[in-house]
Amino acid sequence: MQLDQPERGFSFREAGPLNMRMGVSADGEELTADEIVNRWQEKELADLLYREADEHDSRRIARAIVRARPIRDTAHLATVVAGSRMQWGRQRLHPATKTFLALRIAVNREMEEWAVSLSGPRPQ
Repeated sequence: MQLDQPERGFSFREAGPLNMRMGVSADGEELTADEIVNRWQEKELADLLYREADEHDSRRIARAIVRARPIRDTAHLATVVAGSRMQWGRQRLHPATKTFLALRIAVNREMEEWAVSLSGPRPQ
């Protein structure tokens, strides 16, 4: 499964490339997490984190990511995000969980895929 393979870039537990693509394509035209994290404007990045993962610290996280550029790998990204998050008591999730979720959703265009599958042909 792709989520268990560090080279696919989904895990913040091990250093891996900022890829996060579910499929493997050789055309090089697909969006990667590296492009989002290292090239997008701070506002675009913050908006993505808030919209796709309901990340309430989105502005703070985006600012930290932009300041830490270039982000080298998933472990580096997780460290930057964890250092920028507000801590409220005991945390059940890793501080970078929502950030990784938002990036994965954007890279794989998951919301677009859901919309297409939900609006598919209807039985008559």
